[in-house]
Amino acid sequence: MTAIGARMPRGPHRELVARGREFDALGFDELWLVEDCFEYGGVSAAAAVLASTERVGVGVGLFPVAHRNR
Repeated sequence: MTAIGARMPRGPHRELVARGREFDALGFDELWLVEDCFEYGGVSAAAAVLASTERVGVGVGLFPVAHRNR
């Protein structure tokens, strides 16, 4: 079976939950988040989306890794 995924558009952290629910309702299997080291953390963003959706999986792309500990 083929999984259908999408990259979550960048935007304010407060909009991630609503967008995650939209993608879940549309039937996507996976959502991919791009971590923005200047806006929000990838782990907290993924947790917020996972807690507010029923079935969608969430992946986090880390970029740029060199700036994570600054």
